[in-house]
Amino acid sequence: MSTDAVPFGALDYVIFGLVLAVPVAMGMYQAFAKGGQHTTSRYLVADRTMRALPVAMSFLVSFMSPITILGSPAEVYANGYMYSLGILSAFWAFPFFSAVLVPVFYGLKLNSSYEYLSLRFNYWLRVLASGLFILRQGMYIAFCLLGPALAFEAVQKFEMWKTTVILGVVCTFYTAIGGIKAVIWADVFQFLVIYGSILAIVVMGCLEVGSLDSVWQYNVEHGRLATSFSLDPTTRLTFQNVIVGIGMNTLSIYVSQTAVQRIIATKTLKQAQLSVLLNIPFECLILSMVYLTGLVLFAFYNDQASPLMPAINATLPSEFPEFGGNVKSRYTPKYNSPDQILVFFVSSQFGDIPGMQGLFMACVTAGSLSSISSSINAITAATLQDFVKPFRGWRARVGGHSVRENDKRDTLLSKCLAFVYGSCGIGLTFVAASMGTYVRMANLVIGIVAGPVTGLFLTGMLYRRANGKGMLIGLLIGFSIGIWISVGGVVYKKEIDSVSAVYRLSFMWFSSMTCLTTMVVGIICSEVVRLISPEEKRKVVDPMLLATFLSFPTNKHV
Repeated sequence: MSTDAVPFGALDYVIFGLVLAVPVAMGMYQAFAKGGQHTTSRYLVADRTMRALPVAMSFLVSFMSPITILGSPAEVYANGYMYSLGILSAFWAFPFFSAVLVPVFYGLKLNSSYEYLSLRFNYWLRVLASGLFILRQGMYIAFCLLGPALAFEAVQKFEMWKTTVILGVVCTFYTAIGGIKAVIWADVFQFLVIYGSILAIVVMGCLEVGSLDSVWQYNVEHGRLATSFSLDPTTRLTFQNVIVGIGMNTLSIYVSQTAVQRIIATKTLKQAQLSVLLNIPFECLILSMVYLTGLVLFAFYNDQASPLMPAINATLPSEFPEFGGNVKSRYTPKYNSPDQILVFFVSSQFGDIPGMQGLFMACVTAGSLSSISSSINAITAATLQDFVKPFRGWRARVGGHSVRENDKRDTLLSKCLAFVYGSCGIGLTFVAASMGTYVRMANLVIGIVAGPVTGLFLTGMLYRRANGKGMLIGLLIGFSIGIWISVGGVVYKKEIDSVSAVYRLSFMWFSSMTCLTTMVVGIICSEVVRLISPEEKRKVVDPMLLATFLSFPTNKHV
């Protein structure tokens, strides 16, 4: 049994190279096929011609970044299976989103999801929400580039900055020239790569331990499958906070431009709703294997796992009794970050199998490329639709002349913006490298930034009496509370046991807390505004802006 990482072989480089070459080829094809990407409609929403299946695959891999592929197995390895219960959240989050929110987004034929906020409330909420989205996705791009960079650094001693630059340039190139259609079809290819790679790792990992039953029994015996139903909000992971927290994170992601852009790219409303619902079986299929990988790692390394493992650097083997039919010497994995544990495992145990390391690194890279390309395309669309075009309209009104739209110019501008955002993401990767483990930092960023924005959308569609002034206050307070708690948790990290429970709140509650705060404060403030402003009482909400079960026509002031 090998105890050290094995260098790449020729076949590994070929497989890894294909994962980079195929998306580039798709980008170049879409750049020139049928006249190329010469309109913003084709470049940003594929002329609304996509079907449910490729869009569903694109949905899944767009949000299945290295945070999922590397971070989730590391989380299960270090802390048990509790985090994997998040799969169950798909059974409420996706049907809710498909039934309540998709008909509104699709019916309005929006070019930006945040355009809804200007139609429902006011332009300033649209600007704030879109700006927060751009900020969040900029950091998300950095997290996604960091994954393969850490992986290569762990097993190939390839400097992190080199991997970051290479992948960033490749992804930015095919996204910028090929538009959303290139992104979606590249995602389909990457979906197949990710599925095949994870399946191979799970099967071979189980065989290395002994069998799937051996993996399961060992984790049961060591309490790794214990379920906590604690009502203490400071408990890191419980059944309740995982089901609610990951479900809210899902809603936060799916109301963003990244997801809505795919929804409005489909042919019909039914296709749009089906593309969302297909994520239920897709997530169950792939994520169950991802989480199982964490259990395999724990069983393989026996009792060498401990939460977060800050200093696992032992070089001498520890002998363990017979397990799974084999007597093995377990070596503690050596890495700089817990998120590198799976990389080390694949390289040290299967690196001598031709192509295996290349396949795994292709999996990690595919997850990165899909997420990065989707983010770049989405923030490009948000910038154009939420900032550039409204500014152009404002300048025309001030100057007393009509707006001169030039679709060819906007398409070229979109491509330039894609290059700029890709370059910024590369730079932010070096900031993300110091932010901690994937799972925690992803939940913090989503909770602080996306939670309040989700509250805006939910209140706008579900509460007819909400108004812009009240929701602006709700958004600012929700965002401020998220920053306050997260920063406090960092400041008081060393004395966390002696400080207020607020700073010890589980990261799984961040998105739910900030979303609920925004909604409650926004509703209360909206009612106060209505009491003191007769104008707000006279406003009639367009039924198209409400959830379908509330969108009955009415001329009554509400």
